[in-house]
Amino acid sequence: LWQEPFGRVNLEAMASTKAVVASNRGGIPEVIRDQENGFIVSLRRYRNELYEGISKLLESEELREEYGKRGLELVKNFTWSKTAGEYLEIFENLTNESTKNERKIEEEATLNRSDGD
Repeated sequence: LWQEPFGRVNLEAMASTKAVVASNRGGIPEVIRDQENGFIVSLRRYRNELYEGISKLLESEELREEYGKRGLELVKNFTWSKTAGEYLEIFENLTNESTKNERKIEEEATLNRSDGD
């Protein structure tokens, strides 16, 4: 079965203050927290758990609203600008490490040349 690496559709639902019922596959449990902002369904018992999760949400407007609000708060951590900033930080760290390594190699080469004189 497909291991959803992240599940952007879940973030989109939470951004719309919707409670989510989703599988426990891939990266989905990173954003859907069982009985906090939605329901997580295991594949082994998906028929019962899917039915139970959807039923609970249909029966309780209060629960739908509570999970929707919690989801909206969580989804604020997943903005494109934040993601871009995190990638930029990674690239800058890699560039800095690469520059340090290049300088070290140049220094060692210079020392080796002067040792040969």
